[in-house]
Amino acid sequence: MDIQAYISSGILEQYLLGDTTTAETADVERMAEQHQEVRAELDRIEMALEKYAVMYGTPPPAGTLTAVLDQVTPTSSPATTTEKPGARPGTNPLTLVTGLLAFIGLAAAIWFFLQQRNTQNDLDQAQANLQTLQEDCNEIREQNDQLSRSLDVLSSQNTVPVRMEGTPNAPDALATVYFNPSDQVALLSAGSLPTPPDDMTYQLWALIDGNPVDMGIFEIDPASGDLISVPFIEGAQAFAVTLETAGGNPTPNLDQLFVIGNVG
Repeated sequence: MDIQAYISSGILEQYLLGDTTTAETADVERMAEQHQEVRAELDRIEMALEKYAVMYGTPPPAGTLTAVLDQVTPTSSPATTTEKPGARPGTNPLTLVTGLLAFIGLAAAIWFFLQQRNTQNDLDQAQANLQTLQEDCNEIREQNDQLSRSLDVLSSQNTVPVRMEGTPNAPDALATVYFNPSDQVALLSAGSLPTPPDDMTYQLWALIDGNPVDMGIFEIDPASGDLISVPFIEGAQAFAVTLETAGGNPTPNLDQLFVIGNVG
């Protein structure tokens, strides 16, 4: 059961007014016993009603809503009664008025309480939306910062683009490492590599005197062409990309060499 929907249904207010059936009363008491949220909400509503009663000097009605209505509405048929209006035997008019005012005051207190709760719910939702917006702004700011850093690398006169062309495994593939020895940064553009199988991943290597140095695995969207920040390897003479098992390997699988290119 959706506890919040149950709380918002109004059954708790009806229960405290005494305007529930025997089955509904038993159900409310069972829910309050089993769910702390229901018990806490009952306590909050009851406290609000008590504060209203103290503020206006009006105690809660002694009976149920039906009982109050019975006090102000004659039960006998107009065709058989001979009583004068307002002269019902055994009934004090002041008591009727007091009971009616008490009911109206209690209903007003519940209305104001529900309005306050709805306002709080709206405020909570607004705060949640603001938090989501703030997170989106932070993500966009981070992306912009990354883009700015990438543009700085690409526009630097010290950056050397190393073009890696496709092998027979992927003749049309093309990737580029933007290599900046002065700032010791490197970026990879590998958007034209084909999408790897789910259990495989691409791995970048730097070659120094013919020895491969691991530069890490990477994931790409072949259609995006996004730049990927990769480790800077001092003295790299060439770069290559191989297709490896998921998680990467300590040495390249040359049978799965996809692109390769020399520095300079």
